[in-house]
Amino acid sequence: MKKNIGWFDNRENAPGVLNSVLAKDVQALNGASTEGSAVVMESTFAMIVGLALGFSFHWKVSLVALGCVPFMILGGAINTKFQSGYSNIDEDAYREANLLAGDTILNYRTVASFGHDYLIVKEYDKMVEAPLQNSFKKSQCIGFWFGFSQFVQNAVFALLYWAGAKFQVDQGTQDGANIFIATFAMMFGSFAAGQANQYGPDMGKAKKAGSLIFSLIDLPSKINPVDIPDDSIPVTKDFKGEIEVRNVWFRYPTRKEEWVFKGLNLKIMPNESVAVVGESGCGKSTLVNLILRFYDPTEGEVLIDGVNIKKYNLRQLRQRMGYVM
Repeated sequence: MKKNIGWFDNRENAPGVLNSVLAKDVQALNGASTEGSAVVMESTFAMIVGLALGFSFHWKVSLVALGCVPFMILGGAINTKFQSGYSNIDEDAYREANLLAGDTILNYRTVASFGHDYLIVKEYDKMVEAPLQNSFKKSQCIGFWFGFSQFVQNAVFALLYWAGAKFQVDQGTQDGANIFIATFAMMFGSFAAGQANQYGPDMGKAKKAGSLIFSLIDLPSKINPVDIPDDSIPVTKDFKGEIEVRNVWFRYPTRKEEWVFKGLNLKIMPNESVAVVGESGCGKSTLVNLILRFYDPTEGEVLIDGVNIKKYNLRQLRQRMGYVM
């Protein structure tokens, strides 16, 4: 909310894209930095305790289980990843679709006046068709790997039961309870390791998301209407409102090749009515935007009562003005 209006003129900072950042990148950063860290700590502790219990109750079965650990970790990771869903599939591909939807809603009167509703819907369908096809293909892959994870878990259980029974028959002992305890301790410890391992890829996504989020937060705003400097000049009751535009050159940040004003000079006295007329794009609204300090001139200055508006308390200055689009 502290960013200047010119920053939002860039299509990369459009409302649809910023909403996507809030919905996806913030969630990725939160999942890996808070929830992910907690799960990693919990799973690491469970794995250590599982190993200790397994070897203390029946070291032979635990050795067999240890050889199956890579498969159990893989199965646990795939299973947990599947349960967490795959909402992040092709999120980047929806960026252009979000832009189109946002622009259409913001300018819906124009779209409706030209009767182009069906064209917008058709274009949107085209943009989301590729992610839809990719999601369908990936869902087949995810289904296969989910089945594989279930097979691994049950196959390892079967192997450990067979090994435990084999040890008990060969040794002629009655330590079935210890075998079961060792089997389940090793199994659940390994599955816990798999749950921790599935956050590995998310750490990379979280780092990328954090870089984007903090680059937005830390980027200084050229015109900040929220954090007012202490040395700003307050707008008092003696404020008269004599406006002077002195040798102003201006071009919009997104159209740096096109000058709107080239050395504009204009003076408006208090209580004076001035009409600014001209064809579309000649700079009528731009002049008002400069006086309200939505933008700063590229060159020159805008003064009110002989003071550059950059020195005024921006919030108080805008409160003294009325503006009807």
